Amino acid sequence: MRKQNFALFQKKSRHLEEKIQVFFNSVATIDQVAKAGETFVVRLYGGNPRTSACDLNHLHYTLFIQSATKARSTLARLSPTVDAARFPDTEVVRT
Repeated sequence: MRKQNFALFQKKSRHLEEKIQVFFNSVATIDQVAKAGETFVVRLYGGNPRTSACDLNHLHYTLFIQSATKARSTLARLSPTVDAARFPDTEVVRT
């Protein structure tokens, strides 16, 4: 995401500033940081974090279905799943 796009995204998403402040809070719990990160990523990928049905797994599935119905799909544009976002270093590629 280019700097201009990110600045525009941040300006449109003022309600996320409260969530972002969790990252600067030294006494925030792991769950608070994970939830704030999930909310940010959902919004970044175009989901609505205010709806209860839109978590990362639901958004990932929705974006996959939309991508699969197109003639040219790009799987790299899919959002991460909840586990991939919460534990990025433990992601295992199975063959």
